[in-house]
Amino acid sequence: MGSSLLLLIPLLVLLNGLGPYVGLKLRSAWQMYSNLSVDDAGSNHLLIPRSLDIGGFLVDSVVIVSTSDSLLDTHYVQTGARMPYFELHWYLANHPEVRLAYIRAGQYREIARAGDSPEFSTRPHPLLRKLLTFRPLGQQAGKICDW
Repeated sequence: MGSSLLLLIPLLVLLNGLGPYVGLKLRSAWQMYSNLSVDDAGSNHLLIPRSLDIGGFLVDSVVIVSTSDSLLDTHYVQTGARMPYFELHWYLANHPEVRLAYIRAGQYREIARAGDSPEFSTRPHPLLRKLLTFRPLGQQAGKICDW
């Protein structure tokens, strides 16, 4: 029983390293200090052309057009990088005072205050946040340092 439990550690390490390639995490995996960029639109990896995006979290992304939040403005509006919708949901649930306009799936949407929107007033489960962490997406994402 004890040795079986110890085998769980290398398995978790392997799953953490595979996160970017399967589309479950683009932060806090082994490549977090490298310039590796693997997302739904493409990759700079020699062998892997793009993430598998098994959960659809990368393709479900938004383009932030304008915002009252300085971090979102710096990392997304000014750079043109996309933000996974899951990441936006988490961020706005923790910053209810934010005002923004964004495009998701080709539809433009304005939110006067995130905390007043039923869509962003509840937080995703904390375990999901540990498993699903994303950085900005797109060609400009490699130029953004947000660790």
